[in-house]
Amino acid sequence: MQLATLLAIAARSVPHVPPRLGYALCEQLGAAIGPRVPAWKTVLNNLSVVMPTANQRDREIAARGVMIGMFKNYFDLFRFPQLPPAELDRHIVMEGEHNVERALDRGNGLLMIAPHCGNYTIIFAPAIRRFNTRVLLIVEQIRDPRLHQIMNRMRDMPGVEIEPLGPNAGRAIIRALRRNQIVLLGGDRAIAENNLTVSFFGRPTPMPSGPATLALRTGAPLMTAFTNRLPDNRSWAMFDPPLLIERSGSLQDDVCDVTQKIAYIMQAYIRRDPSQWLVADPVWPNV
Repeated sequence: MQLATLLAIAARSVPHVPPRLGYALCEQLGAAIGPRVPAWKTVLNNLSVVMPTANQRDREIAARGVMIGMFKNYFDLFRFPQLPPAELDRHIVMEGEHNVERALDRGNGLLMIAPHCGNYTIIFAPAIRRFNTRVLLIVEQIRDPRLHQIMNRMRDMPGVEIEPLGPNAGRAIIRALRRNQIVLLGGDRAIAENNLTVSFFGRPTPMPSGPATLALRTGAPLMTAFTNRLPDNRSWAMFDPPLLIERSGSLQDDVCDVTQKIAYIMQAYIRRDPSQWLVADPVWPNV
């Protein structure tokens, strides 16, 4: 059975599963199936860089946490669009909201960058209501068109516009910033051609340069954000103050400087709990 078909079936059935049972099943599946999937080796390789002094057993424990987190994120992604707004809001504990409000007060939108940690797929929904704005979510283009359509349908919520990385993404971002909206971007791995090499966990690593370039060219504030899943399966979201961007007169040097700052912030957040860094693609292919 194709993955797209499985996801379509899950999208219809998962919302009827009680949360306590669903999360328990995710923990069992993640722990049992995780070490048997092809991504397991990649996750361990990534964690060997993130946790260089840890022994193999501790890395495997963290890797199981990654797999469990992925199962839980899919469970939430399937069921959250069916929840009333008030109930969805109870799943999120936010800090630093004033940083977002002050940034939006400037009137030229907000570029928000977050690593793929915790339940990063749903933090934007409560933010829309909290900050009375819309969100443009930039997503990776999935090769299977049907699978891409299913994933976007699950992410679809009032106030959210979804745009895949591609030739139209730049125009969509500029349009959203002019409307004083939030543009949510990933910042912890390169998935497009526009990237440059910076230091990430002590290794030369390609990272997306688009966020820094957009901030420097548009003047829109650039903010890092972070989310972790709490033990009770709620999510804690932190919104940092906008980055201080100093211009040297060289756009290339400034883009490199800002991208490196972003990488260091992502690195610090990921180190807080590597088991919540839900990246199953090779960040360092030569590891």
